[in-house]
Order: sequence, then structure tokens, then C-alpha cells
Amino acid sequence: MDPLPDFCANTTFIIVIVGFVVTGIIIVGVWALMGWLAAKGIRAAKTGKPMFRPVVVTDDKQVLNVATVRKLLHAAFTAQTLIRFCQDHPTFRPIVDSLGPHDGLDDIVDKVINYCQLRFLWQDLLTEVAEENPQQFARFEPDLHVVEPG
Repeated sequence: MDPLPDFCANTTFIIVIVGFVVTGIIIVGVWALMGWLAAKGIRAAKTGKPMFRPVVVTDDKQVLNVATVRKLLHAAFTAQTLIRFCQDHPTFRPIVDSLGPHDGLDDIVDKVINYCQLRFLWQDLLTEVAEENPQQFARFEPDLHVVEPG
């Protein structure tokens, strides 16, 4: 009797079993991660706090507090004045094209933040907002940069 076929059959069986075990571990890991994210999302919905703290590093290597930028935009503008701000500044004019007829201030602020985040325009935004509404900018400026990375 030739031992090679038994060895091949046993090896194939072991490889299949190991594949099932590894696949099971991956599935359990993904399931656990999804459960953790869902629990975090439910907590965020109940408390009104974001799931993850948005942190952005600016050109000058400071960590920008996006939540404070959001508050600044809400305090410095109405929906109509923020649209005008975007129209009047060529850097932000493309945002106007993405606005819908029923977008309110929250929607417009979200679009401005996403636009700046994707294009690294934080410094431009803060400079223009400071010129547009210096009183509100001065009010929020101390909280704009949380810490300097080490």
C-alpha cells in the first residue's frame, strides 16, 4: 500500500480544517467589531456626541478641534450668509454647487467641513472666517487648537 495518497488526503483535510478555523476567527472578529461600532453608534445617538472625536492636523502642525470649527461656523453665519460667504470666496465656491434647495445651516456647515477636510483647506477657512466675522472668530479662537503633537 502506497503511503503517499493517505498523506495527501490527511494534508488536504488538515488544510481544509485550518481554513475553516481561520475563516471562523475572521468572521467572529468582524462580528465583534460591528457590534462594538453599533454599540458606540447607539451611545452616540443617545448622547448626541460624535462616535469618534474628529481631529485634524493643520498646516502649522497643530491639532484642530473640528467640533469648535463647527460651533464657530454656526455662530458666525446664518444659512444664507454662509452660502454668500462660499459664493464670494473662490476657494469655497464649489460648495454652493453641492447644496440642495432644502439645505439648512447644519447641512451647509457639514458640507463646508467635509470640503475643507478633503482638500486640506482649514487654514484658508479660518483666515476667511476671521476676516468675515472677527468677533465670533475671537470668541472661538482659544479652543480651535487643542494640543500640539509631540
